[in-house]
Amino acid sequence: MAKGQRQAKTRGKKTKNILNYPRSGVHGWTRFLPSIRLLVVGGLSIVILLCVLFSIGYATTDVPEPNQEATGQTSTIYYNDGKTPIGQYKVEDRKSIRIDEISEPMQKAAVAAEDTSFYENRGISIKGLSRAVVGVATNQYAGGGSTITQQYVKNFYLTNEHSFDRKVKEMFISLKIDQQQSKDDILANYLNTIYLGRRSYGIEVASQNYFDKSAKDLDVSESALLAAMIQRPGAADPSDNPEVYQDRFDYVVKSMVDEGFITEEQAAKIEMPKVEKQNKESSLSGQKGYMWDFVRREALRKLDITEAQLDRGGYNITTTFDEDRMKQAEKAIKNLPSDQPEGLQTGLVSIDPDNGGIEAFYGGKNYLDQAFNASTQSHVQAGSTFKPFALVAGLENGVRLTDTYPGTSPTTLNNDGTPWELSNFGNTSYGPVTLLKATQSSINTAYAALNVQVGPDKTVDVAQRAGLSGNCTDKEMESGDTGGCSIGLTPNPSNVLGTPSVKPIDMASAYATFAANGVHHDTHSIEKVTQGADDTEVYKGETKGKRVFDKAVGAETSFALQQVINGGSGSYAQQLGRPAAGKTGTTNNNTAAWFSGYTPNLATSVVL
Repeated sequence: MAKGQRQAKTRGKKTKNILNYPRSGVHGWTRFLPSIRLLVVGGLSIVILLCVLFSIGYATTDVPEPNQEATGQTSTIYYNDGKTPIGQYKVEDRKSIRIDEISEPMQKAAVAAEDTSFYENRGISIKGLSRAVVGVATNQYAGGGSTITQQYVKNFYLTNEHSFDRKVKEMFISLKIDQQQSKDDILANYLNTIYLGRRSYGIEVASQNYFDKSAKDLDVSESALLAAMIQRPGAADPSDNPEVYQDRFDYVVKSMVDEGFITEEQAAKIEMPKVEKQNKESSLSGQKGYMWDFVRREALRKLDITEAQLDRGGYNITTTFDEDRMKQAEKAIKNLPSDQPEGLQTGLVSIDPDNGGIEAFYGGKNYLDQAFNASTQSHVQAGSTFKPFALVAGLENGVRLTDTYPGTSPTTLNNDGTPWELSNFGNTSYGPVTLLKATQSSINTAYAALNVQVGPDKTVDVAQRAGLSGNCTDKEMESGDTGGCSIGLTPNPSNVLGTPSVKPIDMASAYATFAANGVHHDTHSIEKVTQGADDTEVYKGETKGKRVFDKAVGAETSFALQQVINGGSGSYAQQLGRPAAGKTGTTNNNTAAWFSGYTPNLATSVVL
């Protein structure tokens, strides 16, 4: 065959159609109908493409870090029994618990209400997911259809955004979570993240708020109601309008029967449970607010954490506060004479000398009315309660309680070449007195002479070693930030008469050092801090203490201060019926009155 003929023959042939579309050999419009081969190939191609896309999506979607909001847990502070709560630090009220701390009826009610295939599915529901995707695409998504795992993923890792992208991420993460966590863990995590009204995040807080019991004690009817509230937690408060949840409650109970969780006979006896009324009284009223604020400041400092970390950290803080002694302190202040000057600020602090723990204080009438704490933030001239610091300074420098000093009033002393004239209270004149008598009767002239003898700087040194804060700097005075310092604690001869202004908590700390025979313990209100469901200890208060003056000096100091109780200005304290020591004090013009005293197991300072 000639070359030209071969080329012509080749050009005359039609290229073969691999998919046979439009179909060859078929005439009319039917040639455009797909052949079986085309349908098979097309279907397989779509399946392969979807598998590839699914594999890529699964491989490239990582489980993200949990939401800060979802992981945040309420921190709770307790009295020293570790059980009785004082208050909470929180952004959202949440407390996570383990699955064995959630009652079986509650677990079953949640499954019956939200995902009956929970124990069989692999984290997603194809039917529910398809409905959600269509709803998002048509902007008609009304929620629902998600598995418990998907709801947990949305609450814990994602957001409530209604978008196709978020829904796809939710699917892939749910599949991975189902592989990584057990069903019990997923259910517990889900129940720990749901919102149930009354600012309650998680089943434990909701159980406490609605039924005043732990989640492990929820019965079937209580569980059914909480499960019924999951979809619409803010629709109403069930204590006021239980009928709002009646239909959903009935549905949950029926679903529990259908799933074999309870029998029809049991279901017939289940009624809407009684719900506790919401307690709207502020948890910060009265003294609790002062404790809440003081512990918060200490926790931030000692744990070295931010406020956000404290509010979301799920810490369990056991304080040194004794509930009975707090009540007794408040009662004692309330029983003061009714003719008190207007605006009187009363402070009281009691400290355990063995460890420095604050067992009680009185911050004011009501924290909500005045947040300023009269016991830990106010400064009051110390008056004669300052004299024991000069006593210790003298004993450390060779002075004895039998040494004599001038008790005549008025008396003129030589202060570095400058005459210094002073008088006793009421201008009472005693003549020469021993240091012991000067302590018992709080004789100004004798103690001024002692202070000049040993040096005012040594008196200041003893005061700070015993527990008083250092003197405020000029910068602190100018800024008004005097919460961590004393005012006027300077080495001048008149300091022994109580011219420095100190905080009641510092004075109580100093007298606790006397009670501990010269061992000073850092004043604190936090005994220990644990975190998480397992109560892992993350902090323990320092209670070791440091010896700041000799035992013999401590014993002589206490002996002298006992005479104040036995026959001096503090004799009222004999009503304790046990050995006690202490010192009274008044300020210029009687604007404030002090008593600081102690027994072997408690030191207390009161000022009014």
